[in-house]
Amino acid sequence: MGRKRDGPGGLIISLYNIAKARDRSHYETFQTWHRALYREVEATSVTPFAPRAREKALHAVLVILARHLVGGLTTNVQAVDTYRAELEELIAYVRARAEAIDPEEASNVEDALRSFLQKWIDNAPNYKTYWNDHKDRNFALMLSAEKAAEMKARSGVYYGLATPTPNSMRNVEPGTLFILKEDLP
Repeated sequence: MGRKRDGPGGLIISLYNIAKARDRSHYETFQTWHRALYREVEATSVTPFAPRAREKALHAVLVILARHLVGGLTTNVQAVDTYRAELEELIAYVRARAEAIDPEEASNVEDALRSFLQKWIDNAPNYKTYWNDHKDRNFALMLSAEKAAEMKARSGVYYGLATPTPNSMRNVEPGTLFILKEDLP
C-alpha cells in the first residue's frame, strides 16, 4: 500500500501482486474485506471515567499531561509543587473532558486527580523517577500494576510509595490463578 497526502485529504493506493494469494484474495473480495476492516480491531475494554478505570489509570493521564505540557516536569518528578497551578489547569481540562463524556462522573474525576496530585506533592522528596519496576521502585512515582501484584502476592500487601499503573488498558483486571480439582464429590 502506498499513500500520497495532499493537504487535509489523502489518497490510498492498493498495489496488489497477482502472484501472492493473499493479495489476490483481497482484490477478489475487496468490498467485503474493506467493510470488515474494524473486525480485527479490539473493542474498547473500559468505559472512560468509570470507577475502576479511574482507580487504575486516571493518575497516569495527569502524569502524561504534566510531562508533555509542563516543561519543568519533563524529567524532574520532584518539582511538582513548583508547578501546582499548571497541574490544577490540567485537572480542570480533564474534568471538562469528563463532563462532556459522562457528566455524572466529572466531580469524581476531579476528586481522584486532586487526591493523586496531593499524594505526589506529599511524597515528592522521596521520588527519584517517574517509573521504575526494578531495584529502587519504592522511589518512583509509578510502577507497573503487574509488579505491584507480584509484590502483594509474595507478602500479602503492597506498601510502596509508587502508584500501581497498568501498562495497557486492555486488561484492567489481573489474572487469577486457580487449581482445578477433579475429584470433588
